[in-house]
Amino acid sequence: MGIFNNLSAVTIFLLSSAITTLGNKFLVKNLNFHRHQLLIILQNIIIVSILVCYNFLVKNIINFKRFKKWCIITVFFSVMIVSNMKALSCFDVSIYTLYKNISIVFVAITEYAFFDRKLSPIGYLSFILIVGSSWTGKPLKKSELVGYLWMIINIFSTTAFVLLLKHIIDNESSRLECVFFTNCLSIPFLLILSYFIDDYNKPLNLTPFVYFLILFTSLTALITAFSTAWVLKLLTSTMFSIAGAINKVIVTAAGIVIFKEDLEFIKLISCCVATLSALLYYYDAVKYKRQS
Repeated sequence: MGIFNNLSAVTIFLLSSAITTLGNKFLVKNLNFHRHQLLIILQNIIIVSILVCYNFLVKNIINFKRFKKWCIITVFFSVMIVSNMKALSCFDVSIYTLYKNISIVFVAITEYAFFDRKLSPIGYLSFILIVGSSWTGKPLKKSELVGYLWMIINIFSTTAFVLLLKHIIDNESSRLECVFFTNCLSIPFLLILSYFIDDYNKPLNLTPFVYFLILFTSLTALITAFSTAWVLKLLTSTMFSIAGAINKVIVTAAGIVIFKEDLEFIKLISCCVATLSALLYYYDAVKYKRQS
């Protein structure tokens, strides 16, 4: 039963996260939705509205008095999703997902330093492979410097968010409360960012399909948020990040097909290395659990 729960949680997380990433990329790149913060705000409002309706119509399980303790993690959450959207707009999907693998190493190192999680030689090898999978073989371009800056910010904010969320979920809060507060409290912060960062001089082409895709990605983002909390409840933060590495392989492959990106040899090698690193770490984690 435990293995089934783990597989179900990881599978739902992988699918919903991949669909959300690809949907957002399609909105930003193909449909020219250039107001990135506004897009996130709309998605968050839809998610919060659904959760409020569920809370009052089905069962009252959100403790609104706890909002203060969610303020710090909400800052990291807001920075994470904003930098994620900015980095996604600067890179091809395949390149973006490969760089994101570096956050796994930061999560593992932090767990090792603060939570006494030991790493075997196989574990170290898997992390070396993860870093190696992020190499694209391309020289750094000046036009991509902004994208790399957003990616660095995203890596650190993702690490902080995942570890803090894992700590809170392990101690008390429900998954519904977790998703509600992170999305609700981030809206004011995103409104401020939208005012200063988003370009309101260019008009948006708001067709019915754009509205539909915003609603659809909001629903998949909601599923991703719940499955994230579910996976973190069942697994370690590092194992969750390894699941993210598998997700990035799926997104990379889908990005090459859907957005017709260049099918370069180095991308294929990077995807294979990322998959191998994830499998190695999973094998090492299972072996360690059996021995303990």
